[in-house]
Amino acid sequence: MSWVILTSHTVNWFRVKKSHHLLENDKSHKLSIEGIGQESGFKSRSAFYAAFKNNLGYSPGEFRKRN
Repeated sequence: MSWVILTSHTVNWFRVKKSHHLLENDKSHKLSIEGIGQESGFKSRSAFYAAFKNNLGYSPGEFRKRN
């Protein structure tokens, strides 16, 4: 049997991936950026913004403005 250990970095990467998908598909901006962070599993706005920027190089707000 093989066990997989998920670090907080790995978990945050999956959360960022989900939030990126939600931001891409929320063209009408029905959800706030903070709501998308919560929907993706982040407990705070600051944790969401930091993980998003660390993984993708830009903030969720910057991504939303580009799309």
